[in-house]
Amino acid sequence: KDYEKAIEYLNNFNGNDQMVAPSILGAIGNSYAELDQLDKAVSFLLKAADKADNNTLSPIFLKQAGLILVKQTKYDDAINAYTKIKDNYFQSYQAMDIDKYIEQAKMMKK
Repeated sequence: KDYEKAIEYLNNFNGNDQMVAPSILGAIGNSYAELDQLDKAVSFLLKAADKADNNTLSPIFLKQAGLILVKQTKYDDAINAYTKIKDNYFQSYQAMDIDKYIEQAKMMKK
């Protein structure tokens, strides 16, 4: 799988609506995650969540970022990402069990 080539193509794509543009950023983030460039992955996923700012995409990207942050032992940042889902996107599917992820990150932090 050629994730570097995917990142190159996605970076050259010009989409500027509220669904496509954030999806492109999220895809770039996920490609970086596959390449184990986790800081870049988180950065793109958080940008995607901010750009989307909706109940459909934002919580997906925030949860993906949170999972990577936990993997990196950046528990406070993970808790922040998860808490954004709880506070801002509480009607989303991802919010249904987000408390579990928040508590897990808090426990791992100790």
